Amino acid sequence: MNLLFIILCGIFFGLLLSIVWDFFERRYLFQKTKTESEHILQESQEKSETLLDKIRQSCEIKRQEMFKGFEKEREKYQKKIQEIQSKVDKKSHKLTLLFKEQKKNKQIIKKELSNLKNKREWTQQQKEQINKKFKSQKSQLVEKIISYFSIQVDELKENIKKNLEERWIKEITKQTEKYEKEQFQNLQKNALFNLDLALNRFERAHCGKRTIEPVLFRNLKLLERVVGTDQKNIKELEKACGVDMIVNKEDLLVQIFGIDPVRRELGRITLKSLTRQHTINSQSINNQVKKCKKELFKIITKDGKNICRNLKLKNVSPEVQNMMGALKYRYSFAQNQYYHCEEVGWLCGLLSSELNLPISKGKRAGMFHDIGKAMDHSIEGSHAVIGADFLSKYSEKEDVTHAVRAHHHDETPSTALAHLVISADAISGSRPGARRFTEDSYSKKLASLERIIDSFDNIEDAYIMSAGREMRVIVNNEKINDQEALNLSKKIARQIEKECSYPGLIKVTVVRHSESLAIAK
Repeated sequence: MNLLFIILCGIFFGLLLSIVWDFFERRYLFQKTKTESEHILQESQEKSETLLDKIRQSCEIKRQEMFKGFEKEREKYQKKIQEIQSKVDKKSHKLTLLFKEQKKNKQIIKKELSNLKNKREWTQQQKEQINKKFKSQKSQLVEKIISYFSIQVDELKENIKKNLEERWIKEITKQTEKYEKEQFQNLQKNALFNLDLALNRFERAHCGKRTIEPVLFRNLKLLERVVGTDQKNIKELEKACGVDMIVNKEDLLVQIFGIDPVRRELGRITLKSLTRQHTINSQSINNQVKKCKKELFKIITKDGKNICRNLKLKNVSPEVQNMMGALKYRYSFAQNQYYHCEEVGWLCGLLSSELNLPISKGKRAGMFHDIGKAMDHSIEGSHAVIGADFLSKYSEKEDVTHAVRAHHHDETPSTALAHLVISADAISGSRPGARRFTEDSYSKKLASLERIIDSFDNIEDAYIMSAGREMRVIVNNEKINDQEALNLSKKIARQIEKECSYPGLIKVTVVRHSESLAIAK
């Protein structure tokens, strides 16, 4: 027992000593690591301070370099700004000079008009003086002739009257021709100046589509699947869309024909959508037609809003916007009427700005001028008249509807806005590449001009030149005098305006043909 107790005591004291030894050893290690960590921390602080100093120095150097670079860039931009400012000053100076020149031209025209009035008053006074002289001379001549010759007084009066009238008519004709020529040249010069300003400001690079495109297929298998056996699917689609379709298996395409271009477009997009369908039958075709019709109406509405937004027009009713959007599928001589109306709107606005007229009204009347072409054949009347009636129905102003109604002279143009719409329409239609004329339409134009010439008397010969843009008319010298030749040219021009529709101008020249023969022996 004592031995066991001694052993247990030895074990206990051994464990106690090991615990005490381990405690003091750990305390020593803790003190050692603490001193080492403090030493490392102090070294790291010193290194961090040196690194911070280096970083601060490098940042200062970079800041100075960046500041120098910024100064150089600022000097470059300052030079560019000065160059731009000088260009702007030059352009503003040019514009002021143009404005002053336009003012001078207006003042010159006013002076010339006042001079013309003065000249007319002077001619009237001269006429009165000549009449007085005529009366006095007539009485004197009558007395002398009666005393010397046995001639009847009435015959003498008639002969003198005819001679004096012929002289007076020739003199007045020459003066009126001279005044009209001068006035026309001045007005034409001013008009060309304003047109030049407007057209140089207008730039249009876009050329719209000229026709509805055919639907192309990737391969023959897809074409036959869409067409169906015995063209059953195509017939169903023709019936649903109201168009005719011709299948060309050699070129892998389907062409679409119809009177209404909106229906043609509906047939085209429906046929395209059917190429993506796995099963094609009468029900799926009708569903696709309904779906594509909704999509087409959305596109038309969007196009109508876009054209109004592009021209910055406000308070346009949704019905009018939809009708303008439908014009995107209408063509006249292969010219897209949607882009044509937008182009005429811009041109009319530019011309209005040059003449100090309301620009918004010019754009509005120009854009709406061919809206009647979007309406089908069920509405009777010319497109200008039915378009103006449609605009009046949706509360459009009277001056705008008058300009639309009068742009093809269905109503006599009585405002400056109406004449501007006519001019802008002619510019847009007659510019190179805008329209395509077929041989048939060209022959009809020449035939109508020949018919108009044949309706007048005392014409010996006539020549149509410059592709129908100029006419030379030769008349009998003995039957027509200068005044009658002048009146005849005006009558022919008015008749052409009434019976023919054409872009641009047609120049009519009347020539009095005379021959003088003398024989020397």
